[in-house]
Amino acid sequence: MNRWVFLFFSSLTFFTAEFFVDQSAPLVSRLSGTAEACNNGTDNTCLDFTATQFNSLFVAHFWAGGLAALCTGFIIGKFGVWFTSCGTAGLLLVGLLLFTIGPYSASTTIAFWVMLFGRLIFALGYFAQIVLSHQVKAHWFFGRELGVAYGIYHDSSRLSMIFAYASLGSIVRRVGLQNTLWITFAICMLAPICAITAGWIYKKYASNTIDTAVFTGGFAGRPHEFGLRKCIELAPDYWIIAGMIFCYFGGIFTTLADFPKYLTEVYGYSETKAGQLTGIIPDIAIITPLFGYLIDRFGRRDIFNFTGTLLFFFGLIGIAFIPGFMPPLACLFIAISFAIMTVSFWSSIPVITPPSHVGVAMGIGIGLQALAAGLLLLITGFLLDQMTISVVQRWMNFFILLATLAGLSWLLSGASIYLDRKNPKRPLRRRHQLPAVPEDMAFEDAGELSPLMKEIQKPDDRYAQYSPMLTAVIT
Repeated sequence: MNRWVFLFFSSLTFFTAEFFVDQSAPLVSRLSGTAEACNNGTDNTCLDFTATQFNSLFVAHFWAGGLAALCTGFIIGKFGVWFTSCGTAGLLLVGLLLFTIGPYSASTTIAFWVMLFGRLIFALGYFAQIVLSHQVKAHWFFGRELGVAYGIYHDSSRLSMIFAYASLGSIVRRVGLQNTLWITFAICMLAPICAITAGWIYKKYASNTIDTAVFTGGFAGRPHEFGLRKCIELAPDYWIIAGMIFCYFGGIFTTLADFPKYLTEVYGYSETKAGQLTGIIPDIAIITPLFGYLIDRFGRRDIFNFTGTLLFFFGLIGIAFIPGFMPPLACLFIAISFAIMTVSFWSSIPVITPPSHVGVAMGIGIGLQALAAGLLLLITGFLLDQMTISVVQRWMNFFILLATLAGLSWLLSGASIYLDRKNPKRPLRRRHQLPAVPEDMAFEDAGELSPLMKEIQKPDDRYAQYSPMLTAVIT
């Protein structure tokens, strides 16, 4: 029961934090000063951001968050979940406050830098909290409802996106930009509060079901290692999954960011219709927990990874090269793919990674996801700013680039299937798989990690694939 309480507060943290991130899109016309209320003087709190300044808020968010995610796994291993939870809560609070008071600056330029700095600080806490939550879920829900837990967690961000787009437009029309930001601040104050609450629940109850040495100490009294050695020890299976995460999520986030603009420029849709059509993707992706349940029930993560990346690849290829391939059909393919991959990728990592390395592995994965999104948003921005070629050709180049990355992710999923078949234990294929055994843990210690580890009856040379030293350690 306690793990579900942790999941509730962790998901509520994600919901409110994502609401803060998503507020910029509905408020873009007020931040850029192009709204009618800004021009007729109804709202004298509008800003005058350029397109580059506005996009910088998102690029900085992803890049700062990517670096934070890469480091968070090491920080959790060194200082523990409770300390990290308090740290992320502090970063979320400071970032919220700076972004909210930014518009009170003397000029738009000063306001931009204050708000940008606030987004940077917030991104550090935002991505660190995601890594922390993923790591705790990977151990607390392992062998139980891991896929469902990831599905529910990510659904909270989808619901937040829907809520933000549905509510903030009408709110800002009534009360103006600055008051809307304060309303958002009040809602998002739940993020640091719930982050601390989730950390406290882990601190109080997790020792009953999880070997806390995974986070705060060593195994069998040995010191906990803290350093880049953990990255080197990660199996090839993991690095294939990490490559898929980089290619897939970089493409999907860039598609979501620019698809409304594509619909307005190429198909002549209104901004409202383009936004509604793009909104189909997060709407349909709410079925993510269903795929999580199927993974928990039947396993077959390798097949889910293969299918999800193929659907995304086909959706992008259809837009770029298939005449008559209408945008609603592309949105359907992308939405189903997004629903599958959100849960399939993250539930794959714990089954191919030693328990003491899961935090680092999750941090690297989420860091690569964020860095890929920031990099692709920057690159595609340059592609779409090429005024020497036609609008259609610019978008063709855009989708060719994204389809190339999606195709690479699909090919990597095939390589993942090959590596999984070479592994006698078939971790991605099985319904519930024992976690990989860390190289510095004697075999008799493994049974203390989780109830699943107690099912191991005797040493097996099949563990040798995770480390060249493992066979000597357990025999």
